[in-house]
Amino acid sequence: MSKGKTMRMGMKAFFKIVSEFITENEVSIIIGFILSLLFFVFNSVSPFLTRFLIDKVFAAMREDLLIVFLVLSVSVLVIVSGAGLGSNFILVRAF
Repeated sequence: MSKGKTMRMGMKAFFKIVSEFITENEVSIIIGFILSLLFFVFNSVSPFLTRFLIDKVFAAMREDLLIVFLVLSVSVLVIVSGAGLGSNFILVRAF
């Protein structure tokens, strides 16, 4: 048997095993990736919150916006932490 034919048979077996695994854990994998996406999206909000704090609160001396900033910061922190922990937990259990 040639090396190429053996390689193709090995790849077919590999893809068969992977496709069976994915179909068995499809819901967990989808939820894990959605939570990972939420983690990355909300984690990218942090630089904008810092810009908001500097430009709107400190530079403009708008102390009334400080509460809004704190609420947004805590909300983003809770969402990022929950999404990160949730996606890690679900994906580790799936894999």
